[in-house]
Amino acid sequence: MSEPAQHSSFPIPPISSPRGDGADSTASPTEKSSSDPNAQWTRSLHRRYGDAYTVALSIVAQGERLKFTALVAWVLISVLFFVMTLAVMKETSSSFPLAGLIVGVVIGGFVGAVIYGYGVRLAAEGQQLLASLDTAVNTSRFLSDHDRATIMRL
Repeated sequence: MSEPAQHSSFPIPPISSPRGDGADSTASPTEKSSSDPNAQWTRSLHRRYGDAYTVALSIVAQGERLKFTALVAWVLISVLFFVMTLAVMKETSSSFPLAGLIVGVVIGGFVGAVIYGYGVRLAAEGQQLLASLDTAVNTSRFLSDHDRATIMRL
C-alpha cells in the first residue's frame, strides 16, 4: 500500500492520539515547541474559537441589553401617556386620567413585550452558539484539557 499524499501547505497530523507523543499538554499554544506537530493547529484553534466565543458572548450581551431596553420603553411610554392625559385633563376639565394611564400601560406593555421577546430570542441564540462552541472545543483532538479550559474561559 502506498502512503496518502500530503500537501505541503496543509500538513495533516497523524491519526494517533495528538497528546501521546510526550509533548507538554499544559503549555500554552505560544509556549509549545516547534517539534509538536499540533502546535500550529492549537494556535489556529485558539484564535478561531476565541473569536467565536467573543461573538457568542456579545450576542448574549446584546440580548440582555435589549431586554433592559424593553423595560425602559414600557416605562417611558406609560409615563408619556400619563403626561398627555394630564395635559388633556387640564385643558378639557375631563376626569379620566386613569383611562389614559391604563391605555399607556397597555400600549407600553405591548411594545415592551415585543422588544423583550426579541431580546430573549437573541440571548437564547447566543447561548445556543456558546453550547455549540463548547461541544466543538470539547471534541477537538488537537487541544489538551488546559487548552480547552483556556478557550472556554473557565
